[in-house]
Amino acid sequence: MFQKRKGYVLALVLVVVALGVLVAGCGQNQPQPAETEKAQPTVYPPVITHSLEGRVGQCLVCHEEGSGVDAPKTSHPERANCQQCHVAQGAEQQ
Repeated sequence: MFQKRKGYVLALVLVVVALGVLVAGCGQNQPQPAETEKAQPTVYPPVITHSLEGRVGQCLVCHEEGSGVDAPKTSHPERANCQQCHVAQGAEQQ
């Protein structure tokens, strides 16, 4: 009986150690953004930070491939209805 209990305890210890190693290693090999890439926004979905006057429905003209820091490349160009999720920042830009 003691040997059986000892086996369970050993198995439990091994599982706990394996989980600890797995958790400690998470995020260690994450790719770092290139120095030229703009930092990811902290608000999701990101707000539209520019005026929409004369631009409604034209998001992908600049954002499909990205045209510099001011127009980052979209990660989902297949979704053309941007304002379904993204909203203008401030009432004056509606």
